[in-house]
Formats: sequence, C-alpha cells, structure tokens
Amino acid sequence: MVTARSTATLRRRTGGRSARVVHDVLEATLDEMARVGYAALRFEDVAARAGVSRTTVYRRWPTKADLVRAAALSMIADEAAAAPDTGSLRRDLVDMLSAKVCRWSARDVALMRGVMAESTDPDLVALVRLVRSRHDDRYAAMVERAIMRGELPRGTDPRLVVEPIAAPFHLRLCLLSETSTREEIERVVDVVLAGARTGAAIPSGGDAQREEPGVRVAPTESARAGYRGPALRLDAHRLLADPSRTSVPCSPRRRGPPAPGARR
Repeated sequence: MVTARSTATLRRRTGGRSARVVHDVLEATLDEMARVGYAALRFEDVAARAGVSRTTVYRRWPTKADLVRAAALSMIADEAAAAPDTGSLRRDLVDMLSAKVCRWSARDVALMRGVMAESTDPDLVALVRLVRSRHDDRYAAMVERAIMRGELPRGTDPRLVVEPIAAPFHLRLCLLSETSTREEIERVVDVVLAGARTGAAIPSGGDAQREEPGVRVAPTESARAGYRGPALRLDAHRLLADPSRTSVPCSPRRRGPPAPGARR
C-alpha cells in the first residue's frame, strides 16, 4: 500500500540531494569549460565551483571525458523534450531554431568557440560527434516525418536539409556575436526547403523522386539584359551529395544565338 509518507520519501530520493549534486557538478563543468577550455579543465576547479569534494566528482565520473560528456548531454536533454511537432516541417524548423536562438547565453558562445579552438583533441572530437549526433537526431526526426507526409521527396537525406539551415546561425553567433531574428530564420529555412522539394537533398543513387534533375538558377534582370550566351542549369544535388567538390557542376543549355564575338 502506497501512503502519503512513502510517496514523499520517493520524491526526496529521486529529486533530493543526489540529483542536486549531479546538477550542480554538471553546471560547474560547463562553467569551467567555458572559462578555461577542455584541455585546462580540472576536477578540483569543478568540485570547488559546485561546492562538493573532488572525491564526489571522481566517484561518479572517473575521467574528464566522462564528466564533460555527461555535462554536454545534459545541455541538449531539455531541448529534446521541447522539440515541436506541428504537422509542418517549415513551422517545426522555424520554431525549434527560434527557441534555440533565444536560449543562447554567453556561456554557450564561449563553449562553442572553445570547441572550435581545440578541435584537434581526439577526446573532444569524439565528444562533439556524439553530441552532434544526438542533437541532429531531433531535426532528422522532423525531416523524416515531413517525408512521410509527402512534404519532401523520398530519399531526402535529413543531414542535407538540417546542416545548411543550422550552420549559418551557429557561425554567425560564434564569429560575429550576433543572434538572428525569426524573420531571418524563416528566410533561410525557406531557401533550403525550396531546394529540398526539388530533390536537391537526395544523394546520388538514392531513392530519387525528383521533380527535375537539377535546380535552375533564375537570372537577374541585369543578366537577362546583358547576357546572351548559354543558360546554365545548376545541378545542386550533385554538389550537396559530394561536398568535396571545389566547383559547382553546371550543364549548359543553349538559349538563343550567342552574343557577337562570343566564344563557342
């Protein structure tokens, strides 16, 4: 029989001192890592900031990699619980990124800059890959639901949709210390989804359901007025499928006579 007293006891055990210690240590780890970086992070400093003994930290997290992994995963746990599912991929992506941008703090910026500065450390690289995989899983789930709803063609690679949307805002924050507005986020999402709907995010050899083999680049008014050479068709899906390419593959299509003196 469950009594009021046993219920209260259970609450204290699951959310009592032990949970507070874990929370304080992980928060202290993130604070210290933002201050000194991964290489200079010390258990003694984390313990002092958290107000616990060094033994308490060692007992739960035997290595620095274990400690930082737990702290980093705790950062994205709350975001995972708040992942939207509105029935529209555009709305999901805009809502998710807008909420994330609003939550970014000075500590978050320092952590991202520190990771970029120490990206040659193998332990840190492995940790970043793990965190990035967990982080991207939420966005990938949004894209996969959109494919099931018919918003994007079959074979769309979620990574080729998510990365071009999220990366500009991270770089803008890290390099320029600038956040983005919801309107700016909407514009980037619209640009990427416009390409994805044509099949540009389907890797070569994938389960293609493209509307056309490439994405046509609409010329500007000045280009229309001054250019009479071959029109170009940008095969965007080929570039995205092979990011190591240093040039954009284009296929010429003749449209009208060439300009006088133009080389054939």
